[in-house]
Amino acid sequence: MSSIFINAGPYIEILSADEAQRLYGTDTGAADRRLAGALIVKNSAAIAKILEIANTTNTALWPISGGRNFGYGTSLPVQQDSFIVDLTQLKGIKLDIDTCTAEIEPGVTQGDLYKAFKEAAVSWMVPTTGAGPNGSILGNALDGGYGMNPICDHFDGITQVSGHWANGTPFQHPLAELDCTEVARGWKQGIGPNWLGLLHQASFGIVTKATIQLLPLAEASRIIVFEFNSDEQFKAAIPKIRNLSRNMPGLRSLICNSRIRAIATQAPGRLHPFVALPPKERAEKMEEAGKIEGLPPWLALGFLYGTTHAVSGALKDVRQHLSGVKIRSFSPQQVTFLERLARIVPLKKSLIRKLASLRDAVDLLQGRPNPKFLALAYALSSADSITEMTDKSHPAKDDCGVLWYAPIIPAKSESITHFLQKDVTEILYSYGFDSLLAVSLRNANIFTSTIPILFNKQDAEAANRAKACYRSLVEAGLQRGYPPYRLGIDYMDLLHTPSNNSENSTTQQLRKTFDPNKILAPGRYLK
Repeated sequence: MSSIFINAGPYIEILSADEAQRLYGTDTGAADRRLAGALIVKNSAAIAKILEIANTTNTALWPISGGRNFGYGTSLPVQQDSFIVDLTQLKGIKLDIDTCTAEIEPGVTQGDLYKAFKEAAVSWMVPTTGAGPNGSILGNALDGGYGMNPICDHFDGITQVSGHWANGTPFQHPLAELDCTEVARGWKQGIGPNWLGLLHQASFGIVTKATIQLLPLAEASRIIVFEFNSDEQFKAAIPKIRNLSRNMPGLRSLICNSRIRAIATQAPGRLHPFVALPPKERAEKMEEAGKIEGLPPWLALGFLYGTTHAVSGALKDVRQHLSGVKIRSFSPQQVTFLERLARIVPLKKSLIRKLASLRDAVDLLQGRPNPKFLALAYALSSADSITEMTDKSHPAKDDCGVLWYAPIIPAKSESITHFLQKDVTEILYSYGFDSLLAVSLRNANIFTSTIPILFNKQDAEAANRAKACYRSLVEAGLQRGYPPYRLGIDYMDLLHTPSNNSENSTTQQLRKTFDPNKILAPGRYLK
């Protein structure tokens, strides 16, 4: 079947079905797909011909920009017998120092961008995520990814794109069409209808180039660690946190972890000693371990950016609005000092872990890619087999089992009490999995939660339980009115609406226009 692309031109490498299976066939969620082959694209000029052939032969394509969509399908497509279109070798980067923007191709990773900043001697922040240095910048942004830097929603950071709709028609920013390229870099709205949103979590086209807005390191920045001494204190603080986010734009994307979640993220293998216990007993043991480590019931992390005076004043406001909550604040310089001090003064293991967590937080604060945030995927691993995260860490290839359930919920205490701590936790326990709760404040009204289902992927029974658990979680969320903001490839049917539904009707009309033959990522969020 790979022979149908034999005339696609000199800029692709064609892989057979067996070769594609070996390279792309492993998934952290234990999904299984039969691949028709793969096309490794070495120049974006090949895309037009690939789409022409796919439309002529009715061949399904599945573009990837990094293949590290861990917990949601990794590299695998929704539909069987698809061709992987691998864009990871498209590594072009052009920095515009004056506008603080970067024009990038799909294969550019967090690590690639950071290296480009170093070579250009600019102190800019990479839009980092937990995927680490090898995570795709553009792939994450187009799939709705977010981080904790000032431009939290990475799709919001895209100012212009170019590429091809699935029907082969090229597209670019409307202002670029008018040769207004400099303005296009900073004015994503264009003139007239804005179609950029059609590329968000959609499969109407392939983006081959994008300009992203970046930010330099601020004059001052601080890590804020909030320690809530009880479940009740955390929930009582939520309205105050929401109000702060409305009045203080400098306080970015607050992430709140339960004590058990904080334990699990510390290092690879942190949950391994408890794997033989039933879920509730395991939770009790992890709670005890967290107390010994000095971790509170809820731990939140936030960042402040701005001028020295602005950050100082904002920190005072935060302390005043959340009086009674234990708040610690650190500048990057203070963390460096503590690290130097730790080389001289012996510290307990728990303090060493806290200091390491602070160093990781500094990387997030300053937009430096860090592989250590992959540790949660390895939480069930033997501590002897995986000792630390590196740039080579790859949860799928390392046989980690993880599915990410990511519901969107109202930023209210009731959502946490009745949904996360009751519905979600009961479902996880009923299937034999840990309740590792965390929420991120995305705006003053919305939390997104990222809840991992960790399992032994080599155990078929455990993998089947994990898949059934995931379905139950998504269904329970939808019943409450809380949809997922991202979804795994095996579960797209859970979002399919009736054919006479207005939303379905609209998207199908768009599909007929941009992808009449349904060749591009069929099944992804659309029937």
